[in-house]
Amino acid sequence: MHDSLNYANSLVRDRQKKMRDFILQIGQDRDYFREQNYPKENTRKDLTSNKTRDIINTDESPISELKDILKFKKRLHSDKKMEKSYRKAIGKRFSNGSEIAKKVFNKFIPPDSVVDSNYNGTAHYNRNDKKIYMNYSKDLLSLKGTGVTWFHEHGHMIDDLAGKVSTNEDFHMSLLMDYLEYVKNYKRSNNFTSILDAQEAIGKDLKKSVKSQNAVSDIMEGLSNGKIKGCAGHMANKPHYWKNSNMIYSETFAHMFEAQFDKVRYKEMQKYFPNALKKFEELLEGISNDE
Repeated sequence: MHDSLNYANSLVRDRQKKMRDFILQIGQDRDYFREQNYPKENTRKDLTSNKTRDIINTDESPISELKDILKFKKRLHSDKKMEKSYRKAIGKRFSNGSEIAKKVFNKFIPPDSVVDSNYNGTAHYNRNDKKIYMNYSKDLLSLKGTGVTWFHEHGHMIDDLAGKVSTNEDFHMSLLMDYLEYVKNYKRSNNFTSILDAQEAIGKDLKKSVKSQNAVSDIMEGLSNGKIKGCAGHMANKPHYWKNSNMIYSETFAHMFEAQFDKVRYKEMQKYFPNALKKFEELLEGISNDE
């Protein structure tokens, strides 16, 4: 009996040690990891229930996510152009991202995705050479938030390498319907007599926070053909950018991918484009399972 108990205890201690090692490797402290993966409302009984054991034994478990984070961290360390503070910020955003977005990133993004990290022009993904051109120093200090540009441009890369996923017609329709529904409801609830007045007011709403609203602002500008002018938009530098409607869907895909790694920006996206965001996540799920 005692031998069995000793053996069981040794297994528990070994499991705890492996978990501690994992947590240290991804740069999180123990309390933060516990808070993220085991909420306080869960009792010891809950954590040892059959339901919880079933979750632990699937790909939905924290261990599966840790593997994705560890793989990503190795990738970051292979980029010698990243300074420590920027690497840490990017790693933290990734750790806080959705499981499916982490999985898709690790599946499609090669180690050498950024070919020029000191680029002086506008950050972009080049579909010809399949590389990203951006400025790490600018992204580190960006008013949009550190890492927003990095994850956005990698969203463009995933869209392209996975077969131009943003061209999906259901995704297009969901986005357009969300836009029309939001403007219609805004007009009605604020007693505006014209669509133009409602669009102008929506633009003012979208000037409150560059850090949380720049992505939604950019999408709204494209969908309204410039009638909604928020805190950000491509038309400031490229007046005819949205004439090609495919650019709206491409940019939306990249914005929604980036938002998977920031809870505040994700909530903004969900507020304005709930159905398109849901469809986007279905598309992510689909490409994560494609061979």
